[in-house]
Amino acid sequence: MGRGIVRRKVFNGLKIALPGEIAVSPLLPRTPAGIILETAQRKETKMITTTLNKIRESGPCADGWEKLLKHLGKTQADDEVLPFSVIVESNGIDDALWCCRAEPQYAKEWRLYAVWCARQVEHLMTDERSRNALNVAERYANGQATDEEFAAARAARDAAWAAARDAAWDAQKKKFLEIVG
Repeated sequence: MGRGIVRRKVFNGLKIALPGEIAVSPLLPRTPAGIILETAQRKETKMITTTLNKIRESGPCADGWEKLLKHLGKTQADDEVLPFSVIVESNGIDDALWCCRAEPQYAKEWRLYAVWCARQVEHLMTDERSRNALNVAERYANGQATDEEFAAARAARDAAWAAARDAAWDAQKKKFLEIVG
């Protein structure tokens, strides 16, 4: 493990090491900007929460809903504070991500998390439109891109995805026809 930290940066009240500057355990929490080293002010650490009533209003799938209730030892929705970490523990990351719709006031955090996820596979993106859309999405989350820029980047990303999908289908069809004659 690396020990030297070249720079620290504060991101939403958290002191972090910028990516690539320190080798640390993959178990440390991460942000779109880097690895959380310590809270800048422990008393102001923010935990994002929701409630069962808010999740229920969003129309969860029956299986996921029952699984969450069982984990919590409950039979119905209520307004008790529910940390997202508990949802991950109970139902897994997919259901926890779905539950983000119950807390739209955290749209910035959700978008930055999505950008972080996409950045993990950015090296696989072959179409510049996809990379551009990723950059615009990050700027948009940080209030540095307009709705129009975001919509244009999303449309370009969708066009890139459609082109890749069509190329893949064409290649599959060609190969299949080669096999079946």
